[in-house]
Amino acid sequence: MKNFACLQRWGMPAAWGMLLAFSVTVTGFGEPLTPRQPPPAHIQTDAEIKTALIRGIVANPDVFAASLRVEVKNGRVILRGRVRKPRARGAAEAIARKVPGVRAVKNLLEVESARPRAEGSDS
Repeated sequence: MKNFACLQRWGMPAAWGMLLAFSVTVTGFGEPLTPRQPPPAHIQTDAEIKTALIRGIVANPDVFAASLRVEVKNGRVILRGRVRKPRARGAAEAIARKVPGVRAVKNLLEVESARPRAEGSDS
C-alpha cells in the first residue's frame, strides 16, 4: 500500500488508488476494449466504385490509364492490363484501396519490359 501513500496525503484511502489502477489497466485510459471502425458514409454500388477508381487513375500521372481494365463485383476490384513502370502498378493498386466501398483488390497488372526485343534478333 505504500505505492498509494500520495493518495493518503490528500486524504484519499489507498483503496481508491487500487481501484484507479485497476480501471486504467482494464480500460486502457478510457479507450474501448475493441477497436471500432467508422461507418461508411454510404454503401457504394459497383458502378460508383468503378467510376471513382477510373477517375483516380486518370488523375494520377504515374499511371497510363488507356491500357487498364477495371472490373468490380461486390466491392472486389480486379485490375488488368499493362503498365509501363512498377511504380504505376503499385499506384493503381493504392488508388483502388482508397476508394470507399472497396473490399478487396486483386492486382493482375503486368509491367512492360524496358526494351522490347526486335523480332529476329539472335542476341
